[in-house]
Amino acid sequence: MGRGCAECTRNALALCEDLPAAPEILDVGCGTGAQTLVLASAAAGRITATDLIGPFLAQLEERAAEMGLAKRIQILVADMNDLPFPDGAST
Repeated sequence: MGRGCAECTRNALALCEDLPAAPEILDVGCGTGAQTLVLASAAAGRITATDLIGPFLAQLEERAAEMGLAKRIQILVADMNDLPFPDGAST
């Protein structure tokens, strides 16, 4: 299993303890959104996905729409070293 495999993502999510029923999840450096889509399918909350590469995010947006997940995924062009959220904020 390599980086970004669906099973790895689901296993990592299962390791998170005491999550609310609908957690807010931030996927930093999401690329084309492989993990983002798995998270949106596995968790009831909203996912905020960030990456610097617009074409990657366009692919994510298209795939999310195809899977009926677009309303649960917020997509932002952002640098992981300068995220547009105040300290301690919920996305």
